[in-house]
Order: sequence, then structure tokens, then C-alpha cells
Amino acid sequence: MTDIIDFAALFAGCREAFWLEGNPVYDDPAEQKALAHHQATGKIVPPDHDWPRIDADATAAGTRLRRLRLVSEPLTGYEAWEPGVFASGWAGDEQIRVLPRFPAALPA
Repeated sequence: MTDIIDFAALFAGCREAFWLEGNPVYDDPAEQKALAHHQATGKIVPPDHDWPRIDADATAAGTRLRRLRLVSEPLTGYEAWEPGVFASGWAGDEQIRVLPRFPAALPA
């Protein structure tokens, strides 16, 4: 993912960065081994890429990182794995919120 988009360059000089993640699955080669491990064992292993460094550098430079992750109901395998990675501290100081893509019941 970070070899396609240079997040470190995007965050340079920013005070705040926000993004919306809405795909039920992301095909990031750096995440495949960790995702496969989770699917086989149910255990969370962080992916092998440089997001923790990018996050740490950006927040150390004063950039506030925020993400809204929309998920399916029921969750895809990727969506079941990813919040566990977030909760493991892998995303550092990034503020992440997870919400259902389509609420099961909308107010009348």
C-alpha cells in the first residue's frame, strides 16, 4: 500500500490528515501473510510494512491522523482482522473509528 501512495510525503507539513476506508477487502501484498495467519489461527499478527514508522514520524511532527473504517455486516475476513491490528497498537497515535457501512436498522 505505501509503495503505491507515499503517505509520508502526503503527511509532511500537514497538521491533520483524515481518510475514509470503505472497501471490504484491500489487496496489499504486505498484509497477505498476516491476514492468512489470522484466518488460519484466529490470532492477530501485524502486517509487515512501514505504516508504524509513517504514523510515528507524522505524529511526532505534529500531524493528527484520523481514519474512519466502514465495515460490512457480516464482516469479511479482512474486516475481522484489521480492527484487531488497530487495537494491537500497530497504528500508534492514529485515531481510528470503525462503523458499519449500512446500519442493520435505519431509524424510521
